[in-house]
Amino acid sequence: LRADTTSGGPDFRPARTRPGSPPPGIYARRDRVVHDGPVPLRDRVGPGPSEYLDELVQRAENVVSDRLVGIWLVGSAALGDFEPHRSDLDVQAIAAETLPEGALTRLAADLAHESLPCPARGLEFVLYSRVGLLDPEGPAFQLNFNTGASMSRHLGLDPWAEPRFWFVIDVAIARERAVPLVGPPAEAAWPELPRSMVAGALGEALAWYASSDSSR
Repeated sequence: LRADTTSGGPDFRPARTRPGSPPPGIYARRDRVVHDGPVPLRDRVGPGPSEYLDELVQRAENVVSDRLVGIWLVGSAALGDFEPHRSDLDVQAIAAETLPEGALTRLAADLAHESLPCPARGLEFVLYSRVGLLDPEGPAFQLNFNTGASMSRHLGLDPWAEPRFWFVIDVAIARERAVPLVGPPAEAAWPELPRSMVAGALGEALAWYASSDSSR
């Protein structure tokens, strides 16, 4: 892990919340600062997806509360290649501790397309705990949730039931390119994974794609 200048390790301070805020509504605007980075969020994804992400953050804060470290935009929207009709909105979050299953299923219900319509192909949302991020087998999620009009719904609560290499790759990219929606800069929160772990995950991903192509 790359040390920061204050604590000697990644900054896992909880994201700020505002007690007493009104119940969330669809795409409700909020009076808080969103960390856009060098490119404003609206310029990255457009006004509709930007307002959707703002509401997503509020709903996640309502469930995770003061255990929330931060929420980041990743994938094509962070890399500058987002197109609403073909792209997913990829969002990753970190909690300071492991949440009970009830909180995870409530969060999934609050973010489901039926409750919060996604203005893109779909939402891919992953929540980690800071302990799970440091699993020696690779980052272990708490919640892996896919939802959207053009995406198959998936609710994953067991990191051992899904190929771990995808999450190794995701976390490695997040550390370098994730855009914070709330919380610290990515490199202050996401761990620097061992080079051998990332290389192994890339090899597994290439083998997966080769196998998928040969089976068609």
